[in-house]
Amino acid sequence: MCMVLLGVLGVLEVSVAGFSLLGVLAMPLFLSGSCSEMNGMFNLDFSGQTLVILSIYISFLMLMGSVTVSRFSAFNSLIVCIGALLVGAFSVSVTFLFFVLFEGVLFPTLLLIVGWGYQPERLQAVVYMVIYTVMGSLPLLYGLGKLYFHDGSDNLFSLEFVLDKSILS
Repeated sequence: MCMVLLGVLGVLEVSVAGFSLLGVLAMPLFLSGSCSEMNGMFNLDFSGQTLVILSIYISFLMLMGSVTVSRFSAFNSLIVCIGALLVGAFSVSVTFLFFVLFEGVLFPTLLLIVGWGYQPERLQAVVYMVIYTVMGSLPLLYGLGKLYFHDGSDNLFSLEFVLDKSILS
């Protein structure tokens, strides 16, 4: 789909059309009420819907504000990639998939810092960001693994019942 858009439209139009298409495809999710489920793996409640809308809006603003950026097409494709990963992370209900998608945002962010950062300390900033992010996410990964092997469910919405059951017993 992206290759067809790239062939037909220019670079800015591809990113704007991509986010417009993403917004149109996500519209039934936002109109369905309090919680919507798609295929058991994707599930949006009010907070997920809010974060998805916010991610699309901020990514769209970044695309519109980056017209004067050098290497425009690469910058825009990284922004679209980050936006798609965030939308995926905020709309899944599987804990490990949430973890992978949310940590997947790290790589395009690193490319943005290295490719478009102006200070000479940007490589040091990348190293610190990777160390802090990985070290900060390891306890979450450990906890998710422990909950999965304890209860057998990796659904985000079943965590409330798992935690209630473990507190009561």
